[in-house]
Amino acid sequence: MKRLTLLPILFLFAILQNCTLPGVNSSDEDLATLLTLIQVQSNSSQYTRWQSFPMTISATTTAPTKATSPDIDQAFWRRAGDSMEITYTYKHTNNTGATSGTGDYLFQIPDGYTIDSSRVVIDTFQETGAVGSASVFDDYVGSSKVYTTTALALFVRNGVAGGFVTGGSIGDLTGATVAITFNARVPITG
Repeated sequence: MKRLTLLPILFLFAILQNCTLPGVNSSDEDLATLLTLIQVQSNSSQYTRWQSFPMTISATTTAPTKATSPDIDQAFWRRAGDSMEITYTYKHTNNTGATSGTGDYLFQIPDGYTIDSSRVVIDTFQETGAVGSASVFDDYVGSSKVYTTTALALFVRNGVAGGFVTGGSIGDLTGATVAITFNARVPITG
């Protein structure tokens, strides 16, 4: 049992023996490069378990309100290397307490994180910047896309019409029955 415990330490020691660290005459640039490599290695090896979080739905104009007692309102996220994976499912069959809000609905990523705008398209155009899939009911399918550095929007079509999930239109939270799901993988800073 002790041999298994020592394996990671011996592996790390073997790696460090073959590394050449910056010497006395190293520049700040050399040290900065080394620190960047260490951070990249640290980020790329980080995979966390799925965790639930409270999904906040805001909007480009006025935020909607979810139904008082939705059938399903589950958001989960996990770190996957230098990115964040998010999955969300919302469904209600009783719209009591719901308000539609105005403008495109924005689904907020977990607090404390920021989407890395240098590695993904962030814009308000309908069909660019896809980072995952989305559906409203079974008839509208499309993509989740980065709308801001802290929020995603959903662009869906049903073969005839399409647009963002928004108050007063597709996926309006005041509908008698509403079902919204999406998945996304976005690069994050830090």
